[in-house]
Amino acid sequence: MKIQFTIRESLNDIIDQLSNSDFWASQIQYLPGKKIIKIRDLAYDLEAIAEILPKEIVIHTAWSNFTYRIFQSGGKVCCEYEGAFRGLLEQKLLPHLTPVGNLLDYEVLESSLYKSGERKTLREYARDNESQRRLREQGKVSSSAINDFSKRHSYGFASYVKEDSPSN
Repeated sequence: MKIQFTIRESLNDIIDQLSNSDFWASQIQYLPGKKIIKIRDLAYDLEAIAEILPKEIVIHTAWSNFTYRIFQSGGKVCCEYEGAFRGLLEQKLLPHLTPVGNLLDYEVLESSLYKSGERKTLREYARDNESQRRLREQGKVSSSAINDFSKRHSYGFASYVKEDSPSN
């Protein structure tokens, strides 16, 4: 899945968070035209990498290698996320990224759930993704287990969608 949303933080705020944190150790390497910040979790053997370029920051997450590209566009700071739905803003090694408005109202740009060019909001995507997950699970379990499954709590943004609370 790929989604782009506007955030409240500036590029300098993000760089400062990456460089100075109580939650991880930062190792900074200077290369021609960019700075590399390796972020190592203090409690676990996890390491994310942030590339600081002149006009953008690209963060690759620790295990899954999801990508957050943070850049300025039209006077606003945007974040483009590419990765699994459940990983969106739930990474341990990630600076604060505060969406402007309700994240669920932003459009998903690319997804395996939709045809090329088909645009849906993250809210619609969450519901479609949950429906697909349930269909897959129902195919794996017996009919008696389906009733138990429907009573279980959903994960990730699916529960957030049910609450539908804005992030303002």
